[in-house]
Amino acid sequence: LERLGSGDANAPEGWCASASPLPSGDFGTPGAALGECFADLDGDGYTSDDCDDRNPDVHPGAKEQADNGVDDDCDGTVDERPPAKGDLVITEIMQDAHPVSDPDGEWVELQSLATVPLELDGLALDDGGSSTTIHTDLLLTPGAVVVLGAEGDPSKNGGFTPDLVYDSTKFQLKDSGEKIQIKLAG
Repeated sequence: LERLGSGDANAPEGWCASASPLPSGDFGTPGAALGECFADLDGDGYTSDDCDDRNPDVHPGAKEQADNGVDDDCDGTVDERPPAKGDLVITEIMQDAHPVSDPDGEWVELQSLATVPLELDGLALDDGGSSTTIHTDLLLTPGAVVVLGAEGDPSKNGGFTPDLVYDSTKFQLKDSGEKIQIKLAG
């Protein structure tokens, strides 16, 4: 067994089964820094990749809770949150690409105006007639830009690599006279 950092050594939850192999086939770290644990002490289903095995609400796959000072999802970033009104601005669009064809050359660039990292999972681009929603973790740091493109292959899209490729069968930009909105949860 290994003691879990500064946890209570007198409590069972202050210890875990070592995952550090010894040449004999046993596990432990005699005379060295503490190693990894096999145990899932908090019962959340995560072991070595759980960044706080004393809290079942903290693990990879958990939703980040804004403004609690905790890295809830174990991604190394504390307090990323979904964008709020005014956190994102559209800084550039390519709605009528040349010489590549529409929609392959279309893209939208967004910039964060927030002071905390933003999680863009669930964000949608909408033009009133078509829309596309991001369904993957995409973290945008304060001041950073992200390019959402219709085609990921630079040889087909005009020579750039988008940060995320959206479904161009669901969202296509008109060549002019269009209002694009950024939406979250409707």
